[in-house]
Amino acid sequence: SSSSRRATAPSPRSAVAKIGLARVLIQRKQNDRAMALIDEALAIEPSFAGARVLKGEMLRMNRQLEPALALFNEVLRSSPRHVEALLGRAAALVDLSRDAEAQRDIDAALELAPKHPLALYLG
Repeated sequence: SSSSRRATAPSPRSAVAKIGLARVLIQRKQNDRAMALIDEALAIEPSFAGARVLKGEMLRMNRQLEPALALFNEVLRSSPRHVEALLGRAAALVDLSRDAEAQRDIDAALELAPKHPLALYLG
């Protein structure tokens, strides 16, 4: 029934739902709207690692490398084995020509997720 679907559907206030929609908007090249949703998700759930990593990746793609690096570092302080954060930080470090530091993160990500496509590509 439609009422049971409504009961199990993510709340519009759900940080997870906002990040899901942000990913769709990124694929549609609607980056400004996506960033606004990411910020809304972080306002609801400030420690949401997935939202922080996605925001870091958006900042990195916009060449805002130091702010991106700061977000990846924040996630890794509380979750040192977060593969997406390790790879995001590695990519930002490569963009900053800090290859030795990047390689440490790539190696750590490969150890945690040996078949991860981005880890294999960067490695």
